[in-house]
Amino acid sequence: VKAAEGSTSTIRNGTVTMYTEELKGNLFGLIPITFSPETPPPLNVPFAFFTDATVKQAGQFGGSLKVPGLQNYFTGGKS
Repeated sequence: VKAAEGSTSTIRNGTVTMYTEELKGNLFGLIPITFSPETPPPLNVPFAFFTDATVKQAGQFGGSLKVPGLQNYFTGGKS
């Protein structure tokens, strides 16, 4: 999945659970960090945001996801 360049994707409306293999970006717009099964978040916080974020293999449950200029594509997967 790819969004329009320079756009902001949002998840709103209700409780959201997001499953990822890796989440990389600038936590609170300041701290470069990568979260994965090997390096999980050290604390469970009620609110966080990332800038310059990339996500590998995401699954979202709940809420409403808005991705401006959404493009879906497949890359090198196994069939």
